[in-house]
Amino acid sequence: MCIRSGAPVTTLTTMNNNLKRLTSIRFIFFLLFFLAGAAGAVSMSVGLYMSGREEILDSSSRHLLTEYSGKLAERIGMEGFLSNPEEPMISRELSSLALIYQGRALVCDDSLKVVFDTAHELEGTYLIIDAAVSAVMGQSNSSINEDGICLLGVPVRNGQGGAVFGALIYSFSEEKQLQQVSELRTRIISFLVIFFVFLVGFGIYFSKRFSAPLAEISNAMLRLSATDRNNPLEVAAMYTEIRDIRDNANRMISKLNSVDESRQAFVSNVSHELKTPMSSMKVLADSLLSQEHQPEEVYREFLTDINAEIDRENLIISDLLTLVKLEGRATSLKTQKTHINGLVEVIIKRILPLAEEQNIEVVFENQRDVYADVDESSVIVALTNILENSVKYNKKNGSVRVTVDADWNNCTITIRDTGIGIPEEAIPHLFEKFYRVDKARSRQTGGSGLGLSIAYEIIKAHDGDIKVTSKLDKGSKFVITLPVIATRKKEEITP
Repeated sequence: MCIRSGAPVTTLTTMNNNLKRLTSIRFIFFLLFFLAGAAGAVSMSVGLYMSGREEILDSSSRHLLTEYSGKLAERIGMEGFLSNPEEPMISRELSSLALIYQGRALVCDDSLKVVFDTAHELEGTYLIIDAAVSAVMGQSNSSINEDGICLLGVPVRNGQGGAVFGALIYSFSEEKQLQQVSELRTRIISFLVIFFVFLVGFGIYFSKRFSAPLAEISNAMLRLSATDRNNPLEVAAMYTEIRDIRDNANRMISKLNSVDESRQAFVSNVSHELKTPMSSMKVLADSLLSQEHQPEEVYREFLTDINAEIDRENLIISDLLTLVKLEGRATSLKTQKTHINGLVEVIIKRILPLAEEQNIEVVFENQRDVYADVDESSVIVALTNILENSVKYNKKNGSVRVTVDADWNNCTITIRDTGIGIPEEAIPHLFEKFYRVDKARSRQTGGSGLGLSIAYEIIKAHDGDIKVTSKLDKGSKFVITLPVIATRKKEEITP
């Protein structure tokens, strides 16, 4: 038994493709363009048809007869034609009028009895039609049926504004005028059909032209790879928004390149930093293995060096893990109200043995008691890293001065040293991972090259800031600013 599952999958794929087409900006632009053009064309065509129809009907026999019939009906009433329908002048005029317009003229009295008929068929009968009834009641009127037969009724009065004595009725055909109206309608429909064809063509053209830059940007971004990122998107766009998309995409590519370069540099630095202690241990171990029957002191010296390299390796790995957690916000800050002055005193006490080795004076200046919402353990790590650098890269018999101050919003910790200073071009890179101003001295002083990067990430995690100023052979100043009240919620830091 074989189960065929290809058809449902194909149908689902087709439905998804159709849905994508219906929601594409190209289709939506075409639809809006078509609807706007169609609405305008239909509105204009209806207006043209109505005005053309009125113009045709206004120029018809009905319009001309309406103007003439009022005067003729007045003469009929004034000259007593109702009582003397054989009066030759008016009867001839009525017959001529019927002949000219290929119709029929009738005159009836106020009881709707026909007293004159140009066809001589209805004389003496009663004309019970709407046109005659309305005319006898004093209202001129006209109507036209589906066959194009027009009935025009005019009251017969005894002088202008006088009493109604009867009615003058015209019956004639307006088939010619109706045919003209029909021809006008046909022409307008033909125009709409042709216009819609052109509208569809122009809609397809303009929607394709409008969406082409977006499609080009989309395709170019899909083609992006490590080798393609060096080339910015070159998309010709006449629209401001599409130019903005292109420029933003190029900025994103530039940022991706920067991140990629940073990643490659980071991987290279990590590899180098981790490999260096391993290489040292390998050399030391090989030396021990190649030298037989050495004194115990030699073995102890080599093992001490190997142990130091192991500690260095552990320090690098530990700092790397700390930095990764800080950058990824993998751990939340456990902020609490902390006495900053006391915290700084604890850090200084830890640093004093290192400072005393180089006869460096460490001075602590309390401007005021400061309390702030901070994660105590992480701030200790950050300040310790900065203070250690101020001591390690100081001059013998130099000094380090630490000042704690605050305003209503922030507390400020200033660390000044009389050290070797930092070149101006190096300051922007100072907090980059593994960046060392003087690589030779950095090797001698130890460290992982990540201390300032860790400090920077910790201070940023507290919504704080670090600013550095320095002069070669004059010393450096680090200004750390932390909010007095935590401005970032724990759940915002925890991913």
